[in-house]
Amino acid sequence: MVRILIQTTECPFPGTEGAWTAKHSDTSSYILARMEIHTALSAKTSGGTYNIANGDVTTWQKKWPGITGWFGLKGTNPAPQIQLPEEFYQSHRKEWEAMVKKYGLKKEKEEGFWFLHGCLKGEFDRHYDLSKARKSGFDETVDTVESYTKTFEKMRKAKYIP
Repeated sequence: MVRILIQTTECPFPGTEGAWTAKHSDTSSYILARMEIHTALSAKTSGGTYNIANGDVTTWQKKWPGITGWFGLKGTNPAPQIQLPEEFYQSHRKEWEAMVKKYGLKKEKEEGFWFLHGCLKGEFDRHYDLSKARKSGFDETVDTVESYTKTFEKMRKAKYIP
């Protein structure tokens, strides 16, 4: 499906300035599954423990515009006053419930914002060393923004998002 959207509505990054520029690694379910297959089939990985990530070291500053762009929004720098996702959800709960009804979405209890809060407020570098996985012969990578957008497409198909 080709998506052509005009990005007009700005969506500030919902985290801190420090988290905006901190380097980190993301691990998509796709790359994790590929490493698990590699581990199961390779004698070089027997009994080992490995870090695995998409392969790029990124920042929210790099990926936020691509993530928000998929939704037709223009991702921007953090606002002076941040509103964490849980607070945003709570203040827009009625609008979300109306969207669930309008688009026939699955109604789920929203919880577990603690992990996302940590990602959006973590003001330190936290990228994985993949050298051991690479030495074992696992050299696959995946584009981080693309891994998010593919997940959003699956979520849309499964009726979790409109």
